[in-house]
Amino acid sequence: MNEIIQSYDQWANADFALLCLRLISGAFLLRLSIHKIRHYEESLKTFPVFWGLKPENALRLTLICQLLFTPLMMTGLFFPFAVSGLVIMFLVITLDVHKGWSFADHEFSLHYLTFYLILLLSGAGKYSLDDVWFGH
Repeated sequence: MNEIIQSYDQWANADFALLCLRLISGAFLLRLSIHKIRHYEESLKTFPVFWGLKPENALRLTLICQLLFTPLMMTGLFFPFAVSGLVIMFLVITLDVHKGWSFADHEFSLHYLTFYLILLLSGAGKYSLDDVWFGH
């Protein structure tokens, strides 16, 4: 019994867990991006103004960020760059765009921010293109 307990490595599945977190959170974010593209005109009507940008420019900037960084984050390619972009995007959404909202209204963006902060701090793991190509 002691051999079984001693041979158990609690971090053995950490890389797989990071892969799952990358793929699942990325799939949800891509789904949200595709929805915004399909319903672009409707999204413009409800999209908030921030940093003095017109709603169409703010929406375009958000979509470019989501569509550029999310596939990179999911595959683990240029991972620190990609996940940093997503963290910055959700920090802006949480702290600037939704300021004055209740905590319950922040819940959606806080979930994503939490996912991407965890990934930023932990790295992509060994199941990533960065690890395969660059040995990171």
